[in-house]
Amino acid sequence: MKLSYVKIHQKYIIIKITGGQMKKILLLTILIIGIFLVNSMGKEVKNSDSPAKGTFNFKLQRVLSIDSAGKDLFAKINMIKVSDDNYLYVHDRKNKRYYIYDNNGKFIKGFGKKGEGPGEIKWIQQAQFFLKNNKILVADMDKISYFSKHGNFIKSIKNNHMQMRPVLFLDENTFISAPLLQLNIEKKGSKIIKYNLKTKKIREIAEFPLFKGGVARKKGNVIALAIGGLTPMMIIGYHNNMLYYGMNNSYTIHISNMQGKKIYTFSLDRKAQAITDADIRNKFKETRIPDDMLDIIVESMPRKLTYFSKIEVHNNLIYVFRSYLERNNRQQIDIFSLEGDYLYRAFIKVDKGLTIDANPFIKDGYLYLVLEDEEGEVSITKYKIELPLK
Repeated sequence: MKLSYVKIHQKYIIIKITGGQMKKILLLTILIIGIFLVNSMGKEVKNSDSPAKGTFNFKLQRVLSIDSAGKDLFAKINMIKVSDDNYLYVHDRKNKRYYIYDNNGKFIKGFGKKGEGPGEIKWIQQAQFFLKNNKILVADMDKISYFSKHGNFIKSIKNNHMQMRPVLFLDENTFISAPLLQLNIEKKGSKIIKYNLKTKKIREIAEFPLFKGGVARKKGNVIALAIGGLTPMMIIGYHNNMLYYGMNNSYTIHISNMQGKKIYTFSLDRKAQAITDADIRNKFKETRIPDDMLDIIVESMPRKLTYFSKIEVHNNLIYVFRSYLERNNRQQIDIFSLEGDYLYRAFIKVDKGLTIDANPFIKDGYLYLVLEDEEGEVSITKYKIELPLK
């Protein structure tokens, strides 16, 4: 069977504590935390589409811009990440390369070659990468390849579970996974799992219904497509040993610990944006899918835009990035408190004539945007920003 894939400021008080007082304070702290968890457990916060603190516009102070990697001009960047020492890592799916830059934006090297040998990536156009412990982890179709921070190949570990595609890594060997598509029509749903590559140990964290569309079968061939903004997907964020997750065709987000114990849920009452048949077919105009199979896929797609594409936590606030079918010069981010209250409708805006061409990346007070101009030239621009306060 042939299978194809097209994916506060913080105020603080210093208190002098004597040894005799410490035990009482620790017991009181444990008691307070326990009361908070009990009161929060299973709690659901329902928000209207009216943020308590109104609109927040990010002020962008340009730091640097990059439009090439050595002799390679950027073509189609689908992922950027920044390490703790501010190295910038880029995946250009059209160039079929991964690029590395130092903390000043100086190009270091490109790596990644299509193939099946050591250090080669079979699924190089789609293979996501992750940063962990000064290493780059590339999640290929049937293995995880490990590279040094400078792109030198170290090793690979087999991962033959097609439905266990990493969403995030907790450490070098342990990742969180949630399938994108319903390839097995007899299967009613799926699970968020934690999987260890070495021990093969699996922990189930949560169950969820898989989207059954986006798949066409004919004469033993299978074409499975996931389209951002169109295909309902399980979106997962991680912060301080907690998972933030939800199927993005519903604006409901759950928070659980790593044992799968749900702490609370929050939702936003927002009407989904309608999508036409023409909008859907436009997303497939550059594919080479046979017409009869394309008709099956288009018919199976929902006629509403998904709600969000990414969940992150910054400065003790939850950032939920809005989905887009066709991107423009702004990115909306709904910002919630850690308790699930809707605080800000925030916007990242760039000049007209520019398109924000991938999910923005925020780290340590800086914003990284993939931008495309009207001539089709692609660049990565780094901005200094101030984040909103709780």
